[in-house]
Amino acid sequence: MASITDIARPAFKPQAQAQEPEIIPPRPVGRPSKYEPRFCQAVVDMMGQGFSKTAFAGSIGVSRDTLMNWCREHEEFFSAVKRGETARLQFLEQKLLDGIGTSSNATREIFALKNAAPDEWRDRQEISSDVRVTHEDRVKALKELA
Repeated sequence: MASITDIARPAFKPQAQAQEPEIIPPRPVGRPSKYEPRFCQAVVDMMGQGFSKTAFAGSIGVSRDTLMNWCREHEEFFSAVKRGETARLQFLEQKLLDGIGTSSNATREIFALKNAAPDEWRDRQEISSDVRVTHEDRVKALKELA
């Protein structure tokens, strides 16, 4: 029969000091962005040929909303789109000026300009005023008419 001293006792192991848990950075939610820096020059080039932001978005396989999100997220892309808008307007105006007297498409070109730059090409001007008329002013005006 085995004695108590013959029974193997588990070796005493001091517990290791508690380690701080590893911090895992959060994973991005949603799909990875299709944005590429090369789109900056591409949007300027395409809009400089008269195409809209929506047309550019379609040419690279994204929605216009995605394009507008990129403008908010990427300052360089926002700047490129602004340059593209200017280039587009220059293209449309040049096309109109080149065709004056010879083009039957002037109406179409003016329509495109009105939509591309409504502040510069609209037919009507909006004028607002802030006039306040009191009850006493009305009574006085009625007495003057009588």
